[in-house]
Amino acid sequence: MQAQREAPKKREREEPKKAERGKKEAAAPPAPPASPTRAARPPPPPLTPTEAKAMARQEAARAANAQKEAGRATKDQVAAKQLASAQAQRESAKAARADRFKADAAAAPKLTLPSLSPPSFRVPSLSLPSLPSSAPSAGSSAINPAVGLAAGVALGLAPAGALIALRSFLVKGKQYRR
Repeated sequence: MQAQREAPKKREREEPKKAERGKKEAAAPPAPPASPTRAARPPPPPLTPTEAKAMARQEAARAANAQKEAGRATKDQVAAKQLASAQAQRESAKAARADRFKADAAAAPKLTLPSLSPPSFRVPSLSLPSLPSSAPSAGSSAINPAVGLAAGVALGLAPAGALIALRSFLVKGKQYRR
């Protein structure tokens, strides 16, 4: 019995909810009829002083933005004109410079530089006894290897000795300057 009593209560609870849902949908206001002209609407209420000031500020800001945009456009146009004129001047200067160079090259006399040759000097040589060697090979040069070695040592020692002597001379002079 308890189950039967509870079931109708649940039904009763669900039915009002369903009824409320239907009421909410039905309670929505209907859309106003479309008016063919705006004249049918009443005029808006007058603005308060605060609202009037805010509207004036907005209009002033719009006007200032419009002026800025116009100024930017003219500045861009002026910059483009200046750039074009600068490029034209640069091109004309290059052409004038090239013409002047051609004229100078045609009018200038041909110059010849005197031929200079480096001074010739003789390297000291040493004569060393030759070493006995076996039969010379067919591919070897006319210079004996021992002679080539002696010449290389002499050529290497001469500048090295000169550099050592120069350094010692300079260090000695440095000691006297102190």
